[in-house]
Amino acid sequence: QKRAVARISLAGRAFLRNLALARVTSKLFDTAERGAGGELELMLTELPHLARLRQRRRGMRTLLHAAAASGNEGTCDVVYQAFTDYDGKPDPAAVLVKTTPWNTRGFFGGGGGAETPLHCAAAAGHLSAVVALLGYLEADAEAELLRQIKEDTTKLDPVFLMSPKHFKRRNTTRASAFRSGLRDRRRSSAITQERAQQALGVNAKLLGLAEEPAEAEKTPAKKKGAFFFSKRGSATAAAAEAADPDSPRTAGGEAILKQGWLRKRRETNRFQKRWVVLTATELRYYHRPMDRTAAKTVDLTGAMVKKSAAQAHTFEIHSPLLLDRRNREGRLYFQAASEMELQSWLTPLRVVLSATNQSLQTVQDVFVVDMALRGKLLGATDGEVRTLLHRAAGAARGDGESPEEFRGRVVQLCCWLVENGVGVDAADDAGETALHTALAGGHVEVGAALVFKGTDLNFVDGEGQKALDLVPQEMVGQIMARSLFKAQHGCRLLPPPVLIPDLTYLSIYFGAHMMASTSALADPHLHITVRNKSGELLEEAQDMSGTALDREEYLYWGQSWHMQTALENLDAAGKGTVVVVELIAAEASRPEAERQSMYGEDGAFTTLAWASMELDGNLVDTKTGVQLEMFEGAYEYARGGKKGRKGRAVEADRFLQINTIVQKQSEKDFESRA
Repeated sequence: QKRAVARISLAGRAFLRNLALARVTSKLFDTAERGAGGELELMLTELPHLARLRQRRRGMRTLLHAAAASGNEGTCDVVYQAFTDYDGKPDPAAVLVKTTPWNTRGFFGGGGGAETPLHCAAAAGHLSAVVALLGYLEADAEAELLRQIKEDTTKLDPVFLMSPKHFKRRNTTRASAFRSGLRDRRRSSAITQERAQQALGVNAKLLGLAEEPAEAEKTPAKKKGAFFFSKRGSATAAAAEAADPDSPRTAGGEAILKQGWLRKRRETNRFQKRWVVLTATELRYYHRPMDRTAAKTVDLTGAMVKKSAAQAHTFEIHSPLLLDRRNREGRLYFQAASEMELQSWLTPLRVVLSATNQSLQTVQDVFVVDMALRGKLLGATDGEVRTLLHRAAGAARGDGESPEEFRGRVVQLCCWLVENGVGVDAADDAGETALHTALAGGHVEVGAALVFKGTDLNFVDGEGQKALDLVPQEMVGQIMARSLFKAQHGCRLLPPPVLIPDLTYLSIYFGAHMMASTSALADPHLHITVRNKSGELLEEAQDMSGTALDREEYLYWGQSWHMQTALENLDAAGKGTVVVVELIAAEASRPEAERQSMYGEDGAFTTLAWASMELDGNLVDTKTGVQLEMFEGAYEYARGGKKGRKGRAVEADRFLQINTIVQKQSEKDFESRA
């Protein structure tokens, strides 16, 4: 009898303890869902062990799921910092933990559920929460968890967390350029040629070379009136290319990456004009294009190429193989006619150096984003195969929020997701795209933004319906208006460049453009250029036309601009180089038909304001957004003088929100892509 009483007493105490724990847990999750980060932080300070609790009645979701559903990035940060592993560090695996699958009736084991905190944040329609959660994952680029995700070896259990041992760094070392060059010289020429041709194939579009048959590269056929490189290495004439532009450009069996006039000199003598030819392994220069024998052949194995700081429009080649009686410094200088021509030479030179395993000078202390990995993280699907874009397109409006404000933030989230790798035409298990989800929920403005981002209007769902069949006919014009405007005016944004290994490339995502009023703007677009400290253009200018969203107080561009030049090719890794953004619009008083007919003509549009961002490695902030202040007039007028000294700039009461992304491709990824 005493034993029975003891057992009943023990069971009663356990019941009361579990009841108290259930009440605390319920209060904890309710606080997280309300986004009360301060109150939640006090509770977790007193009871830190509750940060890893699961809510059984809601599919075993974590506290981070509830915080993400609130859309409050501060609340997400409080929970994430408390969600520590055995080493006392925040565990990034918490961002990818899925809830238990459930069916449409709410019982476990069906096709629904299985959502991560990222899905919860997207379903709330808050871009800031999604960016915060993604930042936790990308904080350590060398984390074991990210490596497993990239190699598709990750297995996230829906109930239990992964092992928290994710932050072991791998120390790697690389030989110097000279020792690397000696190692390459010991290799057979066939291996070096194969690797260089592989680099050429990957960057054919970047270098403007057409694909050619292998037989034509090995034995180019001679044609009347055209000079080609013989097996001894004679130069191709410019007249020969003009006579037969489709003929293969080869040099002694090697494809020519670049050729043209440059001014050459050694350390002591003066500049002399030479015809320079760059192949996959060598750089040769001739007195004239018609010469059959090169004045000098520079083996690029073991060489280092950099932009000259002392001479304008000049690059230097440093190599121990250049040391001789006439060149005691072991370097050569090559000067181009302009900054843009110099950049056109530096890009193929980087291709050659990457193909021969050279150590390249890279930009340091910049957070590099792996866009392929980011696409995988954001492309995760839930139990119904819905992506974050599906969840955002079907987001529900919060209490006390105006419909206009709600649609605005959902459009911003959808555009950002598409630009960061989420497939705009990805279908769920019902065969529906995000456009189907948006229009089925009556979110016409969100659907128009998805059409603006290039979704397929002819995509048919599982029931054989197109997305436009879900809305009344009178709304179709409103949905198609933005994409039609973009098609009429053309998109003069260049695609992302082909990434060369170990070089860094910059992209800028243009978000909200805030101003006092947008009603006076007609057909606005952004004119984007890259200029050095002297004001010279470094690459082709690009124009961004069309906006994903228009409001009285701001425009939302929702598009990305990709810089074609690597940061290593700039002066001192970007110091003194600026990205200039100019806001250009037509006169609102002109009729729309007249504005469209004059689009692109001088005088039809006026530059209203400009902003600039310096490309110093220390100033390129890729983790948080940047707000650029704009000034009145055009940038040319603001510079004032050939020396590039800025005059007194007048504030334009316009601000531009941007997010910068720096990408770098590893040598391993480059080889797999090739």
